[in-house]
Amino acid sequence: MQLPIAMMRDILIKTIFRMNVNMVSEIAKVICLPIPVTQELVDITRRQLLLEATGTLSATSGNEMGYQLTDSGKSSALDALAQSEYFGAMPVPLDMYREQIKRQSIRNIAMTHDQLSRAMGHLILPPALLGNLGPAVDAGRSILMYGPPGNEKSFISNGIRDALGDKIYVPRAIEYSGQVSSPFMTRLCIPRQRRTSTTPPACAGRRGVLIRVTCAANAQL
Repeated sequence: MQLPIAMMRDILIKTIFRMNVNMVSEIAKVICLPIPVTQELVDITRRQLLLEATGTLSATSGNEMGYQLTDSGKSSALDALAQSEYFGAMPVPLDMYREQIKRQSIRNIAMTHDQLSRAMGHLILPPALLGNLGPAVDAGRSILMYGPPGNEKSFISNGIRDALGDKIYVPRAIEYSGQVSSPFMTRLCIPRQRRTSTTPPACAGRRGVLIRVTCAANAQL
């Protein structure tokens, strides 16, 4: 995890306090960790007398044990909330986020002429243009396109984005020096039920959100 146990414990008790979740399967879903890891974190918190077992909650709970905060746990949750209001998904450390971004860099993508042609198939372009665009896109660097208004610069930019792929994984939250921030905008998120062939990076796991990369054009320099 590469997160301090104290931070994970505080996020756990804040999440239980704020969201009133009481079964490990529910907690795991909210904090975006596998159930075995969540159970281990719950056990650590129990040993610190911040959580207590309430027994099997109901016949519909699948014989799953329920948990609740002790008085000490509630007090600790309030103290933790006074320091940081963040609760929910466990954050990804900044160093892991950097590695994730590198793995998803367009510099790791080998663009072919056919891929670029398919992405630009809805446009009528001079044949030589694709030949010039290919090496520029493969370089993985910024591209400057210029010309008078209305000569399809924006459509070409969108075509390049489509050829490269317009989806990346971003952590739900990032941790650095004990501080947590959320880097993505909800309106860019792709609904979970929508199928995609994009494979999440190893460190994204449940804590990563698939977002769509937008393309914006500026008509002036």
